[in-house]
Amino acid sequence: MGFFRRILSGKKEKELSEEVPSPSIHIKGPLLFYDERGETEQEDLNNLQYAYVLVLGENPYLFLFDHRQHFISAQLNNFEVVYASISKRFGFDDAIFFQHIGRQKEAKVRIWLNKKAANYSFLPDHYTDFMEGFEVQSPLKLFISWDTTYEELLTKQVGELTINDFETSVFKFDYPIRMGRLLINELFIYWDNDRKDVPIQHYTVDLYDSTNTDRSYTEIRDEWLVDSPMNLDENGYEREDQKYLTFTFREISLSICYTYDVEWAFDSGSTSLSIENRREYTDLYTLNERYVMDSNRRLIFNTSYEIIEDYRKNRHVKENPVKINRSLQQRNSLWIDKINGVMGFSGIEKALIYPIENVEKISFYNTQPAKGGGYSYFSVHLKEAQFEEHVFCGECFEFDSYAEAIALLTGIKVYIPEADFNC
Repeated sequence: MGFFRRILSGKKEKELSEEVPSPSIHIKGPLLFYDERGETEQEDLNNLQYAYVLVLGENPYLFLFDHRQHFISAQLNNFEVVYASISKRFGFDDAIFFQHIGRQKEAKVRIWLNKKAANYSFLPDHYTDFMEGFEVQSPLKLFISWDTTYEELLTKQVGELTINDFETSVFKFDYPIRMGRLLINELFIYWDNDRKDVPIQHYTVDLYDSTNTDRSYTEIRDEWLVDSPMNLDENGYEREDQKYLTFTFREISLSICYTYDVEWAFDSGSTSLSIENRREYTDLYTLNERYVMDSNRRLIFNTSYEIIEDYRKNRHVKENPVKINRSLQQRNSLWIDKINGVMGFSGIEKALIYPIENVEKISFYNTQPAKGGGYSYFSVHLKEAQFEEHVFCGECFEFDSYAEAIALLTGIKVYIPEADFNC
């Protein structure tokens, strides 16, 4: 430990000798364990993507990224041994590391990057069918429309559901996909949308060219400019810290983004491609035209807010029943429909409609203004649901005066916890 004792932050020998004698950092199998603020954190070396030497406020760190950020203090006991081990394994640039680690001047320099093979290319032929969807390059090629639902995609047998490094459920395609003449490997879908009967909302992938630089951004940008001429200043920006471009066709939004080494971000060597479906699907929230209801039991609020929940994610979001719409004049209301056994909360155009027996609790969560503004959430908790659903968002304390009337109408006591401050 002699060398590190001399170079780290000018620490006195006495200060170092008073450090905790037990190892503060060690490796066990593929995992790196280290102490941070009294807690033991772990980093998966098998998933290491890049490494940096950092000096922040005269404090030296080894920064590792395994899809999570790890700021590992170079002053931890046993750091020298662990650093030598992982540097040998991955081939860190030790010259750069030692050049900066002992200085008191702030620094941020990459010492290693997990170089990735190129995962995209351009086909020679020109295609315009990207307006309609993309083609999976399976043995029997299959064209997937942008209107394909999550449920429908599972029946196509072109990929599988898995858990990614963030412990999130994703769908990964087993084959490359062709979007226009752009051929992409490793496209995936976040499988976290609560409704699976809606068209897929978001596709994404990190694209690498053979150099693992911003060439990936430049090549895709130039390709897009051929297919869809656009003003770069109106559709994005190209700055020293980041480059971003987006365009929309038939309510499908495509965007690419490349981020450089700056104070707030790290250069991963990849361009993030995002494909978002912003189309409206009115059939997903339209009530049956024969819908008959009992609307005699209702409470009209002196507020005018739209429902917060999105029908693409929440199947309880429907259009306002005609009978309710006629009398509200865009005011909010709560109503009980005994004919259909439901409780409804009406916004300006849409409503949240729940089976009465499923509603467990109604809550108002008030946040008073401080550094930020004040507001209040009108929320509903359903039985066996993990989270509450926010119905309306209004001014702080705005809904409190309706609590007694709601309890009388529904038989459900309204919960109003002590207000927090927006600090």
